[in-house]
Amino acid sequence: VAIGYGVRSLRERPFPMLHEARLHAATASQNEDYAMATGAIDEDVEGVFLLNFLTGDLQCSVMSIRTGRFAGLFKTNVIRDLGMDPAKQPAYLMATGQGRFPRGGGAARQAFSLVYVLDTTSGKCAAYSLPWRRDMANTGRPQAGAMVLMDIGQGPTAITRE
Repeated sequence: VAIGYGVRSLRERPFPMLHEARLHAATASQNEDYAMATGAIDEDVEGVFLLNFLTGDLQCSVMSIRTGRFAGLFKTNVIRDLGMDPAKQPAYLMATGQGRFPRGGGAARQAFSLVYVLDTTSGKCAAYSLPWRRDMANTGRPQAGAMVLMDIGQGPTAITRE
């Protein structure tokens, strides 16, 4: 018997009707060479963000819900975007978050996720999105382009260890 719901037998519903809810869980992992994180691109699909620590190349690959194959590829370079000296061996943290921005006048709109890249040696943090074309995704057509640098912020002062 479920207290508070007035259930008299196991045949009755023990919980009131709940509204449908879509859950999205972003994940992240890294080793000494790469960081990887996932984030929602649209209502039906997420992307996988990969950051190469050596080259600073950041890309997002998006699986097609129509073909079951990667059909979206968006790229940028965080070393260039943050104005870093690659000889100083930058160290990174990467995470995803959500953002729904107003739609512009074109066919593309910003993806639902932002990806944040922090260079822990300088404290600079970049936020990126990508231009997503739902019409192309719905028909299984591939799409590619540059990731959009939304902004650069300054995080806490870099920590130096001796």
